[in-house]
Amino acid sequence: MESSVLLTVDGTYYSRNQEARQAYQRVYNELHRSSRRKVSKKVKRDMYSTKRRERRGDRSYFTHVTPGVDRDRTPDMAAQEEQRSMFYLELRGFLEEDHPDNWLEYFKDRIERDIVEQLRLVQPLLDLLRSSSADSGAHSFELHGSRRIIAGLRQELELAQQGVRAIAAAAEDKAFIWSGRRVNRRKFKQEYGW
Repeated sequence: MESSVLLTVDGTYYSRNQEARQAYQRVYNELHRSSRRKVSKKVKRDMYSTKRRERRGDRSYFTHVTPGVDRDRTPDMAAQEEQRSMFYLELRGFLEEDHPDNWLEYFKDRIERDIVEQLRLVQPLLDLLRSSSADSGAHSFELHGSRRIIAGLRQELELAQQGVRAIAAAAEDKAFIWSGRRVNRRKFKQEYGW
């Protein structure tokens, strides 16, 4: 007689808690089965920890970076990007000290001016390449370097707007363009047209 009490209208005990069970399974699968490949226990623990922090809201960021290292990045590009990275890190610290209430506005204004300046500097090269009178291979590295600088500036702006946690999460994932990550060229072309 007790078993008939546990049955629901459709005749199964588990249909009562089906939604809650499926929600739990989705969370469990997201946390524990985040990779389809075999990984070590340490890597699995790190992935689990990262996913838990993301679900709690302690760790998240958004940026237009493609996974992997940019193989077209030259040592000159790396040196220039390192200089810029240090400059903007110092600038952000300086602005946070001097203008604690509205430092982000000053930082955003400076980066937007620098993006406009970089676009102005690359325009003659784009015009030259569009006229097709020049060898496109000779100027491709110069164009790629400009693309990396503009994308790095854009990433600095996006991460600053997302907050300190986003910057820390991107640093943990080594997801900075200026650290050698690839630029998402499709997104870049949608935004800047080249």
